[in-house]
Amino acid sequence: MSAGMAEPVELFGAYPNTVVMSYEYNWKIRFDDIDRAGVLFYPELFRASHRAVEDYMEDIGFQFGEIVEEGWGMPVVHAEAEYHIPLRYGDLVRIEVTADPGETSVHFDVIGYTDNDEVAFEVGETHVTVDMETFETIEVPPELQEALAE
Repeated sequence: MSAGMAEPVELFGAYPNTVVMSYEYNWKIRFDDIDRAGVLFYPELFRASHRAVEDYMEDIGFQFGEIVEEGWGMPVVHAEAEYHIPLRYGDLVRIEVTADPGETSVHFDVIGYTDNDEVAFEVGETHVTVDMETFETIEVPPELQEALAE
Protein backbone atom coordinates (compact mmCIF):
# COMPACT_ATOMS: atom_id res chain seq x y z
CA MET A 1 0.00 0.00 0.00
CA SER A 2 1.44 3.39 -0.95
CA ALA A 3 1.71 6.32 1.42
CA GLY A 4 -1.59 8.13 1.89
CA MET A 5 -3.65 5.19 0.69
CA ALA A 6 -5.74 3.79 3.50
CA GLU A 7 -7.84 0.67 3.53
CA PRO A 8 -10.73 -0.09 5.87
CA VAL A 9 -9.70 -1.97 8.98
CA GLU A 10 -11.79 -3.99 11.39
CA LEU A 11 -11.41 -1.30 14.02
CA PHE A 12 -14.57 -2.08 15.89
CA GLY A 13 -14.75 -5.81 15.40
CA ALA A 14 -17.37 -7.91 13.70
CA TYR A 15 -21.00 -7.13 14.39
CA PRO A 16 -23.22 -10.05 13.36
CA ASN A 17 -26.42 -7.98 13.19
CA THR A 18 -24.98 -5.18 11.08
CA VAL A 19 -27.53 -3.83 8.69
CA VAL A 20 -26.26 -4.13 5.13
CA MET A 21 -28.04 -1.00 3.92
CA SER A 22 -25.98 2.10 4.54
CA TYR A 23 -26.87 5.75 4.68
CA GLU A 24 -24.78 8.38 2.91
CA TYR A 25 -24.09 11.89 4.19
CA ASN A 26 -21.95 14.44 2.33
CA TRP A 27 -19.63 16.77 4.24
CA LYS A 28 -17.50 19.62 2.99
CA ILE A 29 -14.66 20.53 5.33
CA ARG A 30 -15.17 24.20 6.24
CA PHE A 31 -12.76 26.76 7.63
CA ASP A 32 -14.20 26.39 11.12
CA ASP A 33 -13.61 22.61 10.96
CA ILE A 34 -9.81 22.93 10.78
CA ASP A 35 -7.15 23.68 13.37
CA ARG A 36 -4.04 25.89 13.29
CA ALA A 37 -2.16 23.14 11.42
CA GLY A 38 -4.75 23.33 8.63
CA VAL A 39 -6.20 19.87 9.18
CA LEU A 40 -9.51 18.68 10.57
CA PHE A 41 -9.82 19.55 14.28
CA TYR A 42 -10.61 16.24 16.00
CA PRO A 43 -13.87 17.22 17.77
CA GLU A 44 -15.33 18.14 14.40
CA LEU A 45 -15.03 14.52 13.30
CA PHE A 46 -17.30 13.42 16.14
CA ARG A 47 -19.70 16.27 15.39
CA ALA A 48 -19.96 15.26 11.71
CA SER A 49 -20.26 11.58 12.63
CA HIS A 50 -23.11 12.28 15.01
CA ARG A 51 -24.86 14.49 12.46
CA ALA A 52 -24.66 11.68 9.93
CA VAL A 53 -26.13 9.22 12.46
CA GLU A 54 -28.83 11.73 13.41
CA ASP A 55 -29.76 12.27 9.74
CA TYR A 56 -29.81 8.50 9.18
CA MET A 57 -32.15 8.03 12.13
CA GLU A 58 -34.39 10.84 10.90
CA ASP A 59 -34.44 9.32 7.41
CA ILE A 60 -35.82 6.05 8.82
CA GLY A 61 -38.42 7.91 10.90
CA PHE A 62 -36.75 8.40 14.29
CA GLN A 63 -35.89 12.00 15.17
CA PHE A 64 -33.92 12.16 18.42
CA GLY A 65 -36.03 15.08 19.71
CA GLU A 66 -39.27 13.21 19.07
CA ILE A 67 -38.21 9.93 20.63
CA VAL A 68 -37.28 11.80 23.82
CA GLU A 69 -40.81 13.21 23.90
CA GLU A 70 -42.06 9.62 23.54
CA GLY A 71 -40.18 8.76 26.75
CA TRP A 72 -37.05 7.03 25.51
CA GLY A 73 -33.67 8.14 24.24
CA MET A 74 -30.39 6.95 22.76
CA PRO A 75 -27.41 8.57 24.50
CA VAL A 76 -23.92 7.76 23.28
CA VAL A 77 -22.10 5.48 25.72
CA HIS A 78 -18.99 4.84 23.63
CA ALA A 79 -17.30 6.59 20.72
CA GLU A 80 -13.97 5.98 19.06
CA ALA A 81 -12.23 7.11 15.91
CA GLU A 82 -9.33 6.17 13.73
CA TYR A 83 -7.86 8.67 11.30
CA HIS A 84 -6.29 7.31 8.12
CA ILE A 85 -5.47 10.45 6.15
CA PRO A 86 -5.62 14.15 7.04
CA LEU A 87 -8.58 16.18 5.87
CA ARG A 88 -8.08 19.81 4.92
CA TYR A 89 -10.17 22.87 4.17
CA GLY A 90 -12.37 22.32 1.12
CA ASP A 91 -12.11 18.53 1.09
CA LEU A 92 -15.32 16.72 0.21
CA VAL A 93 -16.12 13.66 2.27
CA ARG A 94 -18.77 11.03 1.61
CA ILE A 95 -19.82 9.51 4.92
CA GLU A 96 -21.46 6.09 5.06
CA VAL A 97 -23.36 4.98 8.14
CA THR A 98 -24.28 1.38 8.93
CA ALA A 99 -26.17 0.18 11.99
CA ASP A 100 -25.86 -2.87 14.19
CA PRO A 101 -28.86 -3.11 16.52
CA GLY A 102 -28.42 -5.15 19.66
CA GLU A 103 -30.78 -5.97 22.50
CA THR A 104 -30.38 -2.66 24.37
CA SER A 105 -28.12 -0.63 22.10
CA VAL A 106 -27.38 0.31 18.52
CA HIS A 107 -23.81 0.53 17.25
CA PHE A 108 -23.18 2.77 14.26
CA ASP A 109 -20.11 2.47 12.05
CA VAL A 110 -19.36 5.72 10.30
CA ILE A 111 -16.76 5.69 7.52
CA GLY A 112 -15.59 8.77 5.65
CA TYR A 113 -14.33 8.52 2.07
CA THR A 114 -12.47 11.15 0.07
CA ASP A 115 -13.54 12.04 -3.45
CA ASN A 116 -10.95 9.44 -4.57
CA ASP A 117 -12.73 6.77 -2.48
CA GLU A 118 -9.87 6.59 0.01
CA VAL A 119 -10.90 5.85 3.59
CA ALA A 120 -10.17 9.03 5.53
CA PHE A 121 -11.57 7.96 8.91
CA GLU A 122 -13.64 5.41 10.78
CA VAL A 123 -15.83 6.26 13.74
CA GLY A 124 -17.80 3.93 15.98
CA GLU A 125 -20.69 5.21 18.07
CA THR A 126 -22.62 3.02 20.48
CA HIS A 127 -25.98 4.38 21.63
CA VAL A 128 -27.84 2.68 24.46
CA THR A 129 -31.63 2.86 24.60
CA VAL A 130 -32.94 4.26 27.87
CA ASP A 131 -36.17 5.21 29.58
CA MET A 132 -35.92 9.02 29.80
CA GLU A 133 -37.69 9.19 33.15
CA THR A 134 -35.45 6.71 34.99
CA PHE A 135 -32.47 6.58 32.60
CA GLU A 136 -32.63 2.81 32.99
CA THR A 137 -31.58 0.72 30.01
CA ILE A 138 -34.47 -0.62 27.94
CA GLU A 139 -34.72 -2.92 24.94
CA VAL A 140 -34.37 -1.35 21.51
CA PRO A 141 -37.98 -0.72 20.49
CA PRO A 142 -39.23 -3.26 17.92
CA GLU A 143 -40.24 -0.48 15.51
CA LEU A 144 -36.64 0.79 15.49
CA GLN A 145 -35.32 -2.75 15.03
CA GLU A 146 -37.65 -3.11 12.02
CA ALA A 147 -36.71 0.26 10.53
CA LEU A 148 -33.00 -0.55 10.81
CA ALA A 149 -33.58 -3.88 9.08
CA GLU A 150 -35.33 -2.39 6.03
